[in-house]
Amino acid sequence: MWQLANAGPASEQESFGTSWVKVSLHWKSDAANPVIYGVISDATDKMRSETALQAELERFRGIYLNLPVGLWRSYADKFVSMNSAMAEILGYLSPEEAIAKVQSIEHQVYITPVDRTFFFDELRKRDQVRSLEMKFRRANGDVFWAAAYGRIFYENGREYCEGCFVDITDKRQAEERLRIHDEILRQSIEAGGVVAWQFEPVNGQLQLFGALKQLLGENVQSDASFKDFCKLVHSEDLHHLKSYFEKPGRSILPKELHSLDFRICRVNGVGKTEIRHLRILSAVTTVLYSSPQKPYRGVMIDVSDLKSADTSLHRSGENVRFADMDTAELFTSMSHEIRTPLSAIIGYSELLAPLAESPRIQQYATSIVAASRSLINIINGIHDLVQLEAGKVKLLEGVVNVADLIAEVDSMFTDEAAHKGLEFWAQVDSEVPPVILSDEARIREILVNLVSNAIKFTNHGSVGVRVSLSHSLEEKSINLLITVEDTGVGIDCENPEDIFDPMLRRRSQNKFGGTGLGLAICRRLVDLLNGSIKVKTELHHGTRFDVILKEVKVAELDKKTVQSDSLRKGVLRFAGQKILVADDTASNRELVAEAMKNAGFTVLCASDGNEAVELAKKELPELIFMDLRMPQKDGVSAARELRCTSELASVPIIAVTATNSFAELEELKGLFDGFIVKPVSLLRLFSEASRFLKPLSAAEQVKEAEFKLPPEAFEQLSNPWKLCEIVSKEFMSKFTPVDNAILIDELTELAEQVKRVSQQHSFGILALEAESLIGGLHSYDVTAIKKSRDKINKIFTQLLRVYSRR
Repeated sequence: MWQLANAGPASEQESFGTSWVKVSLHWKSDAANPVIYGVISDATDKMRSETALQAELERFRGIYLNLPVGLWRSYADKFVSMNSAMAEILGYLSPEEAIAKVQSIEHQVYITPVDRTFFFDELRKRDQVRSLEMKFRRANGDVFWAAAYGRIFYENGREYCEGCFVDITDKRQAEERLRIHDEILRQSIEAGGVVAWQFEPVNGQLQLFGALKQLLGENVQSDASFKDFCKLVHSEDLHHLKSYFEKPGRSILPKELHSLDFRICRVNGVGKTEIRHLRILSAVTTVLYSSPQKPYRGVMIDVSDLKSADTSLHRSGENVRFADMDTAELFTSMSHEIRTPLSAIIGYSELLAPLAESPRIQQYATSIVAASRSLINIINGIHDLVQLEAGKVKLLEGVVNVADLIAEVDSMFTDEAAHKGLEFWAQVDSEVPPVILSDEARIREILVNLVSNAIKFTNHGSVGVRVSLSHSLEEKSINLLITVEDTGVGIDCENPEDIFDPMLRRRSQNKFGGTGLGLAICRRLVDLLNGSIKVKTELHHGTRFDVILKEVKVAELDKKTVQSDSLRKGVLRFAGQKILVADDTASNRELVAEAMKNAGFTVLCASDGNEAVELAKKELPELIFMDLRMPQKDGVSAARELRCTSELASVPIIAVTATNSFAELEELKGLFDGFIVKPVSLLRLFSEASRFLKPLSAAEQVKEAEFKLPPEAFEQLSNPWKLCEIVSKEFMSKFTPVDNAILIDELTELAEQVKRVSQQHSFGILALEAESLIGGLHSYDVTAIKKSRDKINKIFTQLLRVYSRR
């Protein structure tokens, strides 16, 4: 073959090409004239084809050598060729090394000669082998698993074998680990008496695994239909079970656990039928399939022993509960007998103290009140603890003015702290809402117990109360933090939480001191209020109690809330309204009568239910205080008779009782308009009276021209400087007296704004006046509108004068 470069005519010399030619030469021998002749043919296409074929062979050789699957060819128990992957699988550095060192495939690669015989037998049977998983040996002696492929072919009368190895060692090891894990799981399930299930909703097939005989009886197969399984289920539970199996098809969230308790009638090992309680649980590790074509899974366990124990425990609990209720009822009856004379002792002593001219007699009266209150506190403590233990104490939710409540506690303990030379302080943070919805009596009881304990065990330094926000959940709900701290002796014990257990307190009386009832009651009341109480203490340095009331609702500021301060200070006066006091104890009647007369009431008294009914029909009082326990006719019967009298059916009746049993009060709620629990508090009497009878306010006792706010009106402002800024910029000019026409809509919107701002800044008097203005605007009362607008202007003027920045 010759390779020629052709040149064409001058016009074609710009294009050159390469061609291959085949030349055949012949020599003609002639001495005179030797001649060479031959044939030249074009071989370009043939050479190009051969070149392309050679390149393709090189590519296939590269694939063969670098393929990750081991490829090999053998003849007479020796490798003839292999690629790099096969050499690596066998543990050699190169194919050449493997071919040279493997002298006998039968002895060096197969585990035993029998394995090679088996492999070739399979080849000859089927002419080829596909994915035959066998063990083989590497160059270093390690055993590995491979999926072997092979076929036999003949060339020049010689038998060759070629094939490939895929290393599946990791796969087989993983399968072995999974098999061991499954076996351990199976044995564990059986040992634990658990049956795992898988339900196929398409065909109703229920596959069961685990302790089948132990749980379901002798006649249950692992591959049963759901219909067959339902034959075991108690007829009363069958509907619930079928409904349960419909639930998983509607998708279950990962953390949800769907369970159902049901009964089965199974045949035990001795052939007897018995009823067992089972609990079935859905799988919760992943979201269950929502498609009806996919299976869903779960487990079943035997809860018969648990059900039996629960029944026994419930019966025992009921017996204990009834015993506690009997104890509570007995103590309630005894408490009533003790509270009645104590009410008279405390009441008369309170009335006597300011009347006594001699300081010694005043001291005696004060001592009687203190001793009586101490006794009533002990009785209250025992009674409350008994009621709490019996589960009889329920919450009576109402509006609580936080500032008033803390001020009341302040007034209760300031003198006692000063007497011991202690500083007593009480603080309400500005972010605390003015009013909340809770049980005021229970919060007060917690505060009184904690503060009295703090003063008792503090000899120098201070005792303080602080109300703040633990966490604001949303606009209408808060977590309220009440802190009571002192600089007293601290608590000497390994676990401060022990002080809340009256039994531990009793065993360590000398260490803690006191009865231990107060803190035990605090813990239970805090639990009842959905809260928690924690104590931090350091010996000789003091103690701190943190009470967190969770998810407390924020209430709206209303007129009754604003009036509470006046009630506390006793400035409310009444205009001679007629009230009836019915009580079989003369001292109690006289106490209430004296206190109510001093407040401006006209008081009628009755000693039993019959007298109360006759006197009420004759005198037609505007309010009745009715003792529940009286001879001849009790307070309940008398109240029912009064309700049936047309002239008295709408007269408010306040029940006076020695019990605070929620159940009893709930039963009487429809008959009475309110309740006062003995010992009777004068503040409570005036509070109930002001609910139904309108008192004379201080503003009504002076002339309009002399209108002036007392200093106390500004004491509860949360941020007076901010309020002044708002009033000066937004409201002052709009409430200046003018003679022009009144724009109802505009003034109504303005009054609503004033009301909202005053409520936000705890300015109760301004809020009430804004409410009065809104009422006048709704009724189109021009006189009332002008009066309220002028009064608001005066309130603004006084506010700016008091908090002027000049």
